[in-house]
Amino acid sequence: DMVIDIEVYVAPDGTVQNARIVNDRPGDPQFRAAAESARRATLNPKCNPLKLPPHKYDQWKNFIFRFNPRDLL
Repeated sequence: DMVIDIEVYVAPDGTVQNARIVNDRPGDPQFRAAAESARRATLNPKCNPLKLPPHKYDQWKNFIFRFNPRDLL
């Protein structure tokens, strides 16, 4: 099971300020590599700023991004 949860903190302009792995598995190098990749993707300048409605900032300023490779199949 390779579901990765990333907690994302976003500035009012939609730019991701910080991202942290919520469900880390330090003893699992394969999971750790996938989790770090998902974390880097949320911070990638090519993916920022996020297109989110400014008037709903209180709802999306902090959220959990769930990466599940099975959803890609």
